[in-house]
Amino acid sequence: MKFSEEIQLIEFGYQVAIVDNEDVDAKPLAEAFDSLNVGNHYYRVDPTEPQFPEHTQKDVKLVFLDLYYDDSFGSKFEADVCVDWLERIIPHGQPYTLVVWSKDVELTSELRITMVKRNLTMPVKIIKKAKADYLIGNVHDNIERMLSELGIRLKDIDQHEYYGKVIQLEADSVLIMCLIDEKTTEFEVRRFDLQPFANHISLEIGKFLKIKVTTKPGSRTIDFFEETQNLSLMFIKPDVELDTETQRMDWLNI
Repeated sequence: MKFSEEIQLIEFGYQVAIVDNEDVDAKPLAEAFDSLNVGNHYYRVDPTEPQFPEHTQKDVKLVFLDLYYDDSFGSKFEADVCVDWLERIIPHGQPYTLVVWSKDVELTSELRITMVKRNLTMPVKIIKKAKADYLIGNVHDNIERMLSELGIRLKDIDQHEYYGKVIQLEADSVLIMCLIDEKTTEFEVRRFDLQPFANHISLEIGKFLKIKVTTKPGSRTIDFFEETQNLSLMFIKPDVELDTETQRMDWLNI
């Protein structure tokens, strides 16, 4: 897998791991990713009782790693503790980008040496980023800027709204004639589960609805709204009785 400017976050699950022992530094980073709809997980480092993940995480593409110091020994840098976490998160052989996320990024070379000695899967890239450069001011904008600097772009949020008309009710689903494109009068019959309408919209043949589809990293949601306007003129083309199997199959595009 080649990392380039075309890589996108995020498709499924979380793909950013944040490893830090300071909530005050990690949580703003995690919240910034949340606001950007980027899946992430914060692992809080506790050397006495480490809460490692049960399994390595095959979807992780990006790791933000704080450099850990043992304060009981005069703030000694503990490269092995850092490598322990990488070993538990990244499956052997999996490509990923490592961001050394610390106040002392100059220790990256020492970390790299320990990673090699322990035969850890090496990242495609190791990038140094000082926390102080991004955890001030508008963190949301700063993190988005940092991702751009890393050569990573976010998937756009896409929203599409269209009107629909209920044409058939079934035991556990509803068929809706959807006006996908008003300009080209493109229609399509789609089947939806009844659950989203429960205690929200009372369905009946001929009822008009507004349907909003939102696609964003990791999720796709469909919202239904009862339309009070009479939209009959917009639905002249498909406004037929589904009284034969031939017509039904035609409108279902089967």
